[in-house]
Amino acid sequence: MSLRITISTKLRLLTLAVLCCLSISACATGPGYDQLIRTAVPLYDQQNQQVYEALPIPSRTVEISQRSLGVTSGSAYGRHLEISYLSQQSIEDVLTTYDSFLLNNGWQAVSEKRDSVNQVESIKVIYFGDSACVQIYSLYQDGSTTPMPGTNYTVSIWHDFFAQPFSIPTPSGTNLCWEGGACLQCPPVTKGE
Repeated sequence: MSLRITISTKLRLLTLAVLCCLSISACATGPGYDQLIRTAVPLYDQQNQQVYEALPIPSRTVEISQRSLGVTSGSAYGRHLEISYLSQQSIEDVLTTYDSFLLNNGWQAVSEKRDSVNQVESIKVIYFGDSACVQIYSLYQDGSTTPMPGTNYTVSIWHDFFAQPFSIPTPSGTNLCWEGGACLQCPPVTKGE
């Protein structure tokens, strides 16, 4: 049996979908709710800063930049601190420094992913401790695991949006993470879990 949908039917379905999304978004992310979430920004930033201050900086490594992102930028729920570094060490040595420190202090390695595209390799390692995550991400070339000249590795730190004493409960019947928003959860959760 063949199902044929006319352009008129597609437009009606699209209109219905948009109206549903708008009504869900209005309930889930209305101005009052967004304002409540923004009150938690300094608290998330303080937690992330505490983790940052405890992390080691590998030898022959310099911090390049630091920024906090989330909540106030788009529809991201939660905050993360992103720190960029430039190291003269191999990425394996950098990862060993973090791995040793984090595992010796009760953190768990959650995932490690390595990819290669056009001789540029990437690595992303995520650690979980309490309700916080630390992610180390780097690009390197030709499988050498030595950072490319002028590039860096990045450490991202975030806390689970829903697991803090000051977390703002979501409106009943909504899931902000999958209804137009991106929620910082730790350990990370993928759609459908």
